[in-house]
Amino acid sequence: MTSFDVRLDCYMVEIYKGEMRDLLLSKKVVEKPKLEVRMNAEGQVVIKNVVIRNLSTIEECNDVFERGLGGRQTRKTLMNDESSRSHLIFAIIIESTNRRTGKKQSGKLSFIDLAGSESSKKTGTDKEGQQEANAIN
Repeated sequence: MTSFDVRLDCYMVEIYKGEMRDLLLSKKVVEKPKLEVRMNAEGQVVIKNVVIRNLSTIEECNDVFERGLGGRQTRKTLMNDESSRSHLIFAIIIESTNRRTGKKQSGKLSFIDLAGSESSKKTGTDKEGQQEANAIN
């Protein structure tokens, strides 16, 4: 038996054309809340108004991650059928509580995928694609 309780939560956002988008927000939500990057009292970077999902199993983590990826901005180019057009942040928040002392600790593991910036001549991009490429850089 362990002397700690552990909780895992996650969120997933993309930065597309300079705008942060919540990839775990239900598509049914009409009015999307404004996401704000802040520092909490413990010195951790947090995103105000982001959807946070609890993770109980590795399968659940994989499912949340795949659903989030499904909402990511992609575009077909001459070099790639599904070129990511945004920067991606998938963060797992880990909270542990010592059962004997009640002391809580937390940390965060952030997985980041930066969108590539290929040459416009090689990708055969159109005007909108060029705007995306400019925003990526």
